[in-house]
Amino acid sequence: MPNQHGLFKQGPKCPPVFLLGIRRVFNAVSIGPFRFDSDAFHKSGKQRYSAVHIETHFRSVCERLLHSLDLFQRHFSAFGRSLNDTTGNPLIDENLAREAGVAADSVFAYLCTFIDDIARIVPFALLHGPTENDHGSMFTKLKGNIKTDTNSTYRTLKPLFVKLDEPHSWWQSGFGKGTGIRHRLVHYPDIINFQGEKRDNDQQFRPQAFLFRLDGSNSALDFEIELSRLLGNLCGWLDQLEEVLVKQLIDRAKRKKLDWRPNRVCPQIFVPVDRSAAREIPETDFLYLPICTGPSPL
Repeated sequence: MPNQHGLFKQGPKCPPVFLLGIRRVFNAVSIGPFRFDSDAFHKSGKQRYSAVHIETHFRSVCERLLHSLDLFQRHFSAFGRSLNDTTGNPLIDENLAREAGVAADSVFAYLCTFIDDIARIVPFALLHGPTENDHGSMFTKLKGNIKTDTNSTYRTLKPLFVKLDEPHSWWQSGFGKGTGIRHRLVHYPDIINFQGEKRDNDQQFRPQAFLFRLDGSNSALDFEIELSRLLGNLCGWLDQLEEVLVKQLIDRAKRKKLDWRPNRVCPQIFVPVDRSAAREIPETDFLYLPICTGPSPL
């Protein structure tokens, strides 16, 4: 169970928050003492975007990702209620399913950008900035660079990234070629289909969302289950990534005699992001995020 990334509830009367410890790294290289190194690298012309640019973009992407998860959960729940409304209009079911499908697509669009921003900030944390091989680094490219690294540049990160090649890692589930959810949605004729199921002794229909290929050549996936599993594994992996990068920054600070320590307060975002409409927040599975044990000192 992650402790620096995931859903955290501080008390029964407090709104839940999404803990995002990796933002400590973004903050360190964009507003902390390491910013001078990052800015110098950016001004040299070797890197188009500064760490400040990436951190600002990442904050926006995080909110949009969380909002997309909220939209999917709300529309999917409304679709389930409409299935059991005997006076309802079938067109409403169709519209709600369409809205939920669009939100699901949006989740993986922003999730892809989320991990790409993490890839862009990693070289700033390890070095003064990206090398030419890391220019404009996307997660796939960074992953490849780390796996083939023959010197000590990425030595501390290599075990973490090698794990991503395991069959049930968050990377393979979400982004693996031909099998990952995003890859299937973007590059194959796959779609998320919504339906209702009534099992033995059930009084009401249960909503279901399945990712399947229209030609039937690939097995259907329960989208809710896969999404929850992917986010849980990703949050656990981010705990480990943050720990490695923070240790690297602490070592850099000592070598350069900089006064820097990671912020003791774990960065957080109140959820739901859209607080304009009152809604019931489920006790479990809210936004499909893993429950956090709570931040621990780094």
